[in-house]
Amino acid sequence: MKLMNSGNLLSNRTRISALLLALMLLLLAGCSSTRPAEAGTSEVSGSTEETSLPTVTEPASENEASEPYSTKSSLPEGTDRMFYAHVNGKVLKILAAENSSADAFLDLLKSGDVPVEMHDYGSFEKVGPLGTTLPRNDEQITTEPGDVILYQGDQITIYYDVNNWSFTRLGKVQDLSQAELKDILGSGNVTVTFSLSEGRMEPESSKVLVVIFSRTGHTKPLAEYIAEDLNADLYEIEAKVPYTDDDIKYYTNCRADREQNDPSARPEIAGELPDVTGYDTVFIGYPIWHGQAPKIIYTFLEGVDLSGKTIIPFCTSHSSPLGTSTENLHPLAPDAAWMEGRRFAIGTTAGEISEWVKSLDILSGQPADTGVFDFEKQTVLLNSGYEMPIIGLGTWTLSDDEAENSVYHALKSGMRLIDTARYYGNEVGVGRGLQKAIDEGIVTREDVFITSKIYGGNYERAGGIIDDALKDLNVDYIDLMLIHQPGYDDEGVYKAMEDAVRAGKLRSIGISNYYTKEQVDEVLSFATIVPAVIQNENHLYYQNTELQEYASQYGIVIESWYPFGGRGHTSEHFGNEVIKELAEKYGKSSAQIILRWQLQAGFIAIPGSSNPDHIAENYDIFDFELSKEDMQRIRELDQHERYENW
Repeated sequence: MKLMNSGNLLSNRTRISALLLALMLLLLAGCSSTRPAEAGTSEVSGSTEETSLPTVTEPASENEASEPYSTKSSLPEGTDRMFYAHVNGKVLKILAAENSSADAFLDLLKSGDVPVEMHDYGSFEKVGPLGTTLPRNDEQITTEPGDVILYQGDQITIYYDVNNWSFTRLGKVQDLSQAELKDILGSGNVTVTFSLSEGRMEPESSKVLVVIFSRTGHTKPLAEYIAEDLNADLYEIEAKVPYTDDDIKYYTNCRADREQNDPSARPEIAGELPDVTGYDTVFIGYPIWHGQAPKIIYTFLEGVDLSGKTIIPFCTSHSSPLGTSTENLHPLAPDAAWMEGRRFAIGTTAGEISEWVKSLDILSGQPADTGVFDFEKQTVLLNSGYEMPIIGLGTWTLSDDEAENSVYHALKSGMRLIDTARYYGNEVGVGRGLQKAIDEGIVTREDVFITSKIYGGNYERAGGIIDDALKDLNVDYIDLMLIHQPGYDDEGVYKAMEDAVRAGKLRSIGISNYYTKEQVDEVLSFATIVPAVIQNENHLYYQNTELQEYASQYGIVIESWYPFGGRGHTSEHFGNEVIKELAEKYGKSSAQIILRWQLQAGFIAIPGSSNPDHIAENYDIFDFELSKEDMQRIRELDQHERYENW
């Protein structure tokens, strides 16, 4: 332990001895006419506030400070074991514990502020990944409001209620009541920045970095507009060997032609790359060269660590769209949250850029349109930064040959979402159907969103199964991989999926057949990548809007398998009197009414079929909209009744 820490411990013990001596003198003098606060009460502004919180009765470890914590305290001036948490425009004052874990955390803060993306766990804490591992001094304790706890060495929590578990204390929030603390932390996801500085932090906009490569100067003004609008920092990428005019005379075998056609090309960047540690959001701007980002952008992304940051791409061009240029960059920063980018015409004004920046709502910590269904594009933006189609084809029970035919016809009809699973045994057929549609020019691989699922097992086995799925589907990446249902070693399987995301094998991950808040919380307790999708049984008679509402705070979208109730129940759903009445009103089939309700209610739907006519009918649901009154009528059909037990 450092000398200054040892001094503090000695100071604490001296103060305790003095306090005990003073108390003994008071007792002897008969001056203790006031009862000490009993267990379960705490003094607040001179009054006693009743609470049901238990007191901690476990003895302190020798690494812990002997002096008890209090949610209200008058701290000695000049204490040097104080750190701060900046959240929602407020500052939490935290007195560090006396142990090696707290020492290590204070040392970490000396290197710079530490932002942590925190979410609610249960109804008693905020928790988030620390991004590093600290030494542990675990002991069985009952937390109190304001306790700042290290969990499993790499997660940090702030408690606003009680919990009993084996934890390591890092510190205690000072001078706030339980209600005040809970109000400041708020509900849902929040960024909490731990710091040694109590002073006012830089404005939120200072956490934004705008990175720009602009050979001809057309893209640079847009970057400057963004930086000015957000008071952000600006970094311009410059090539070590500057590009000449001749270097960008396309289709002449010029330098740009050669680099863009060479997958391994990585032009060197002049000077040092920026330190991106303190930024939450990074804009990346570039011109379009041969339909893609210049390869020097690849050099930048591979040279910095953007894990946990939000990336917003933008480009300028005469006519070329952003296209797949941004998607091809995603594997270079797989642990970042990629937002949908935008292409701007040369000469775009500052006002137009300002409107775009405002629509992003980036300072809220999550894209404004995450989880919102876009019926024009027929997609939803996942919390992973990828867009997912909201209607697709389910392939459960289909053979390889049936799956091949169904996938081909689904893609031909306009569907772009295909759902399968290792358990279905038809990934080879799905891959064949996809390849047939690609060969005929109906789609490209990037147009199609493929979901598969993996059963429980363990970390090592899961990695091999993901590779097998890629091989059977005959693809380089899978858009979404789900744990098929709760099973053995879900944590190990999930971590294998997270590793596959980092390796570029998977783009988004999630879970299937998890129906309760508690099950979701269990996954969130070990996940470093928040699930993007939960795929569950969901139909007229089992709508589970409670789970949908709970998951939405994490940007998680619910997907429905068996949207028609499944085999043995479809006719009952199609024959429901409300559904039949609405089908006649809108001039649609019962199936189309049900699917349109699913989408408007915020559920991705994957009806299964091997009939090309039915597949086309299931997709033909974007030319009408159910009224609010009709949506409510369907909502009232919910009976909370599941048909399956998985």
